Amino acid sequence: MTEAFVILTGEIQAKSPAISFINSNKGKPLLIVADEYAFKLNKATTTTKYWICTINGYAAKVHTDSTNLLMKTVDNHSHLPEKEKLECILFFLGEDIDGETLFYLPQYMMYDIIKPMKERVHFLAEHRDLFHGAFRNNSDQGISEKYINHLQDNNLNNY
Repeated sequence: MTEAFVILTGEIQAKSPAISFINSNKGKPLLIVADEYAFKLNKATTTTKYWICTINGYAAKVHTDSTNLLMKTVDNHSHLPEKEKLECILFFLGEDIDGETLFYLPQYMMYDIIKPMKERVHFLAEHRDLFHGAFRNNSDQGISEKYINHLQDNNLNNY
């Protein structure tokens, strides 16, 4: 029985599309199949990882073993490939984005880029007190106070 499983797994691997792994904006693992479809980790056991399509409402699933080898695909995708979206996510991971770049992106891609930015701004706004005065140099209080006064004067002049 073990030999049959090994042979079957080998046949699946020989016929299977290329797979790769990236991390999402939230740091969660994503499985990329044939550079076109993304799956998020749904469940993991000691022997198998169960992946589901990242687009809600689609039943396509993939099973990999604990070493990330493709074991099984369940159902086919009934939506168009996400190759452009995946390329965009891979390109913008860790990159600075200007307004012109965002202007020319399809709307469905912008959400994946803007959402983490909004989360960072929200975090900074919530934790403003933690960062207030963090740039002060306690070893030279006079220079720090001059710098703060200069900033305040410039801010008043701008209004």
